[in-house]
Amino acid sequence: MNQTKSKLIGDFFGYVDGLHVNHTYTTMAQLFLIKQMIKTDKWRIVSDDDMVLKAATKKVFSNEIQDEKLHYFVNDFDKTREDAYRELIESNKYLKKWVEDSGLEELSVYDLAVEYMERKISTHKFYETKIAPDGTPYSIHKSNKIEHPISLDDRGCRYMTLLLIPRNAFLQEIR
Repeated sequence: MNQTKSKLIGDFFGYVDGLHVNHTYTTMAQLFLIKQMIKTDKWRIVSDDDMVLKAATKKVFSNEIQDEKLHYFVNDFDKTREDAYRELIESNKYLKKWVEDSGLEELSVYDLAVEYMERKISTHKFYETKIAPDGTPYSIHKSNKIEHPISLDDRGCRYMTLLLIPRNAFLQEIR
């Protein structure tokens, strides 16, 4: 009976006897090893918008998240080279105009980008605060991204969101 049942399950569900590990666990193991190898007080993680990476990071770095020692940036870009190059030209024009309007001509491109992001982040809402039925406030991540001021010639504009980061800690550390 067991042999028949196993054969039926194997045929029906495509089950293969043995150890099964999905990509989320593999990613968690890799992040855990990186965390063990690199000894640091502060973490900055940059990834694409991948649910597996975000979930694994939340699990492996849960203490760092709770202690506000993790900055997690999510980049999003999917473009052809031609579109990316057009966006590069447009973003450079926009940044130059923003610099003129802001009176910041003497800063380097890096410092301009930092200043631009600092100003955007200080007013941008990445999270929405809700109130639970018991009166406890909690935050929900909103899906509203910020366009990064420096475009790449092969990838175009990057759109970023910040996960798991208190705003004040980021603004203090970005400089």
